[in-house]
Amino acid sequence: MVNFGEHEISYLKADVIDKPVYTLIYRTVQVTDGVYLYVYPFIEIFETKEAAQAKADELNNI
Repeated sequence: MVNFGEHEISYLKADVIDKPVYTLIYRTVQVTDGVYLYVYPFIEIFETKEAAQAKADELNNI
């Protein structure tokens, strides 16, 4: 389980290490004056599969 840092510093809580989290790793591509600038990796952790899928859909413009 991850404390997402809303009220304190983020960290992995050892007492609930067996609870699943969903990790989304992605990169973005930025083009400036015809030059491709890759900004990566972005890593986000979600508490639910649905939240991770919603972010993936948003990134894919679905």
